[in-house]
Formats: sequence, C-alpha cells, structure tokens
Amino acid sequence: MFPSERVVERRWSPHGPVGGKTVAAAGVIPGCKALDVCTGHGVLALAAFKRGAKVYAGDFAEAMVAAARHNVPAAECRQSDAPNLPYADNTFDAVVCG
Repeated sequence: MFPSERVVERRWSPHGPVGGKTVAAAGVIPGCKALDVCTGHGVLALAAFKRGAKVYAGDFAEAMVAAARHNVPAAECRQSDAPNLPYADNTFDAVVCG
C-alpha cells in the first residue's frame, strides 16, 4: 500500500475525520432514518450505521451499489439517480452525500 493510500483510508474510515464527523454534522443519531446519496463504496452509509441509524444508500453506478451492499450489508442499497430519488419527501431524518 502506498503512503497516500493509507492517508485516504484513514481519513475516509467510518470513524475517521471525514466519515464520522460528516454523519454527526448531518444529525445522524441512533434510530434515525439516514440516506446516503451517491454512496460510492458506502463509507458514509457505514458510518451512519455504526451510529445506530437505519441506513438507505443509493448510487447511479450499479458497481458502486454492489460495493456498498458488500460493505454495509445492513443498509438498503439501490441504484438511483440523485436528482430523481425514489423516496417521498420527508422520508429521512438525515441525508449525506458520499
């Protein structure tokens, strides 16, 4: 692993400066329903899950949805387009963009 990869891994870990602080700032608390839009590999979805949220995650790319499903099995992951999310208004208590 290159040194730069270690920095990215550390910063983007679910409890690192980006993952943990981002979901905390978004108001993710135990028991809330949280949506991670553009989830990618599910870093923020995992951070939200570890804070006790019921997590929903979506990404335009099916490969990213598959990665998020692998990394956050407890999340409801689906392929979705950010401008046209398949959820009704006011469905979620917190939303992050991974």
